[in-house]
Amino acid sequence: MPEWRQIGEETLEISVESPSNPPATDKRAYLTFDDGPSRSTPQILEVLKEHNVKATFFVVGKTSEESKSLYRQIAKEGHAIGNHTYSHDYRKVYASAFCIQAGC
Repeated sequence: MPEWRQIGEETLEISVESPSNPPATDKRAYLTFDDGPSRSTPQILEVLKEHNVKATFFVVGKTSEESKSLYRQIAKEGHAIGNHTYSHDYRKVYASAFCIQAGC
């Protein structure tokens, strides 16, 4: 039966009904979070822990003490961390793609 949780400004439906060690032939879904850490990250980590679910957090490279602490917590709890980007400055992102195509 699904459970509804308020996480930050969002309401999420949580439904976990899978064996702890599924056979390799079972279908799988990968849970990812982008652009973090955010104000919601501690609550998200708590929900994941309650349901024994692991996720990948694609982070933006913030270096505040709070962010560093969250990176350590994410890793300590067995989640994966990936580098998403240091910026969402689309002028730079799309300029680099243009230059690759145009040979700048």
